[in-house]
Amino acid sequence: MVVVDHHPETADPIAAEEVITAPVAATCTVLVEEFRRRDIAPDQQTATLMLLGIYEDTGGLTYADTTPADIEAAAWLVQRGGRLDWVRRYVLRPLEPEQLLLLNQLVEGAVEHQVGGVRVVITVARPSERVEEAAYVIHRYAEIFDVPIVLALLESRRSWW
Repeated sequence: MVVVDHHPETADPIAAEEVITAPVAATCTVLVEEFRRRDIAPDQQTATLMLLGIYEDTGGLTYADTTPADIEAAAWLVQRGGRLDWVRRYVLRPLEPEQLLLLNQLVEGAVEHQVGGVRVVITVARPSERVEEAAYVIHRYAEIFDVPIVLALLESRRSWW
């Protein structure tokens, strides 16, 4: 088994015959480097999926740990047919109205704590209906307020059983 990751090796790694890693912000950047090293040309669908991975891992190439290699890998994938319209549709998408309502509830219910010197926000929200991709909204909350850890409790008004 081969493990490909952008995180440095940990003390408890996954057992693998080979570990491929690089000091970049996106695992797909590591894959692009392997494709280039092995002279493999991805088809349009593969290039697009890898481009989605780079944009997701790097916050649209805006996170502080984004490297020039991540940007070059994204450009290489676009040159090979990677579709930026898919990136906009699936990664850099605006919040839907019900997601904005949930975001507002998360803000209103937030209580900030310091745990071991780290900012942690605990928040409770009670959406009136099921919110698609609530995890995405919580992730956006963490980005907007630059909070490393957010614990969000969502209370459902209807029983699931």
